[in-house]
Amino acid sequence: MDDIDMKLLDLLQDNSRISITELSKLVNLSRPSISARIKKMEDEGIIENFTVITNPEKIGREHIFFIEASEIKTEAEEFEKILKEIEAITEIYMVAGKNNYILKGSTKDMDSMDDLLQKLMQYSRIETSMVIKTKMRRQNVKPML
Repeated sequence: MDDIDMKLLDLLQDNSRISITELSKLVNLSRPSISARIKKMEDEGIIENFTVITNPEKIGREHIFFIEASEIKTEAEEFEKILKEIEAITEIYMVAGKNNYILKGSTKDMDSMDDLLQKLMQYSRIETSMVIKTKMRRQNVKPML
């Protein structure tokens, strides 16, 4: 990746709907060159997806939480499969340290969260932290080259 690719990545992270024409103007390259660079970043896995980022609270998922899971009672692959099938869980991280996984998720109410916790307790020891208020949500990840 060169400086132009990093600038394109930065612009696309700010607004994935920006047009090729606008990108072309902002980085002073032809539209075909811009398209080729974006395609290359997609092919190399640098750009995984163009997506919409929603605010969980605005779409009825008012209870945001983190769950630390340890002492897994099943094979890791089976546990991960179970987690991926639970709609309320939005992020799964395998971690080193006292826990095996850190999960992020959101539910519409406390009853839904209780149902989720009861299910997870069948497979692991869990500790839960409720989000009181999101102070920052960084979407742009700058390349470190």
